[in-house]
Amino acid sequence: WYVPKFEIASEDPAADVTPVLRRVAARAYRRPVGADEVRAYVELFTSELEQGSAFEEALRTAVTAILCSPRFLYLREKPGDDGFLVWDLEVPAG
Repeated sequence: WYVPKFEIASEDPAADVTPVLRRVAARAYRRPVGADEVRAYVELFTSELEQGSAFEEALRTAVTAILCSPRFLYLREKPGDDGFLVWDLEVPAG
């Protein structure tokens, strides 16, 4: 198991982790992410800190929640949208 040789110190963990979670969520959801979408993950992060988790462990929990989200697991398309582009990664190899 990886044991870091450093400690993440923050005077305002929720404010510091918000841009990190926004970047992770934007990459995971393959689209821009609003502050309201990240709020639940920041609250989860804060809850983990309040329960005694270290910063890194709380961040890992929040990122895990993002990666378990249906927004990550499923590609959402607009119904009846005939003018969309399909990315190479979205087409099955065959």
